[in-house]
Amino acid sequence: MVHPAPGHPGTSAWGDGVDASLAAFPAANLTGTVNAARLPASARAAFTIADSGLFVSTTGNDADDGLSPGAAKATVAAAAAALPSGQGQLNIAAGVHTANGIPLTTGLRVQGFGRGASTLTSTGDVFTLSSGGVGNVAIHGISIWAGGSAFKISGSGMLAESTIEDCYLLQTTGTAPIIDACGLIDTTWRISVEGHASASTPLIRLIAAVGNVDAIAGNSFTGRSTHSSSYVFHIEDATGVSTVENNAIRDFNFEIPNSGAVKILSGNGNILDNTGIYDLTGSITVPLIYVGKSSASTKLSIGNEINVRRYGGSLGSTGYDVQLVAGEASETVLANCWASTGGFKVDWGGYQLATAINIDMVASTNAQYVHGNTTYGTKFIWENPGNLISAEGAGAGVSMVNPATHKLLISDGTNWRDTMGTIV
Repeated sequence: MVHPAPGHPGTSAWGDGVDASLAAFPAANLTGTVNAARLPASARAAFTIADSGLFVSTTGNDADDGLSPGAAKATVAAAAAALPSGQGQLNIAAGVHTANGIPLTTGLRVQGFGRGASTLTSTGDVFTLSSGGVGNVAIHGISIWAGGSAFKISGSGMLAESTIEDCYLLQTTGTAPIIDACGLIDTTWRISVEGHASASTPLIRLIAAVGNVDAIAGNSFTGRSTHSSSYVFHIEDATGVSTVENNAIRDFNFEIPNSGAVKILSGNGNILDNTGIYDLTGSITVPLIYVGKSSASTKLSIGNEINVRRYGGSLGSTGYDVQLVAGEASETVLANCWASTGGFKVDWGGYQLATAINIDMVASTNAQYVHGNTTYGTKFIWENPGNLISAEGAGAGVSMVNPATHKLLISDGTNWRDTMGTIV
């Protein structure tokens, strides 16, 4: 994997001559004005590179006031400490900047010149919050190479109603999640994340662990991940009384998630929408999407919705596209799920058959099927309209959705019957 270069030699640190890959970002003219028409609409509304805020440059001096590019501070920490009450904008010039333990504060803005131009590095955590509620944070156009977490929200900390956009996050040691949060509400992430080859933790870990204090709710993740050694997302209510719900992983591509893409434990109403899984290697032995309950809680995962498509890859006997753990996941919706090879494979614990699952899978060149937990003796099969299995071939007790009507059919060993027992 080729990492974006931290800084572009031969260009102005403030954006003059930024290469074509960063064309969405304006070139500052050092007078504090900007051609706003060159900004995309989403950036124009929330981010302006102007003469407000403080400037940080690798050629700066922390003794300067940071109020202009010519008097830029040398370190992100000094600039952040100089913001009144932590509010205001930090303008990060192109180059590599050390940033350790920068506090997340209400009203903080961090503006870089795009991934690969403005890079923050740390042997530990970069942005941190350990107590209190913080909101209205906006971080845009930077890369973060973190030995710890790029974003660490711990203790009683809560980040809310914030935006992290057009950022690249790299896990450089694999000893900590690149995003590690116990309190996160209504925050939008448009990011690319990359994990370490030997990571021992999930890449993005969102675990509510302190009763009613913590919450993971209403957040949205869009972008892509490259990660193979552990789950990319781990979302969990570890208390049974926290709010872990209504999070969306939308328009997100998972590259080489050999050790799993998403794990949801005791979470409700979460959505995986228009997600893709690519470039799997070897035989996959784990569920790519896993829904169950936390070992620290009796709370089920209820009402989650999954729309995922897998391109290529081979699933072993213990590998599944989706696993819904028996007695732990309920009322899950699988919609428009699809696999290009080997069929779309789901283990759903049987007991949920008629009441808890709705299947609306698009056609594949292969049969798409669901194995129920053998304890319940349930096996669900979805076949393409031109390749229907017979009731005799399926065997008694096997259920199938009629591709033409999307209604449930049950085999008695000889005929398919609807849920009223009528032969169809």
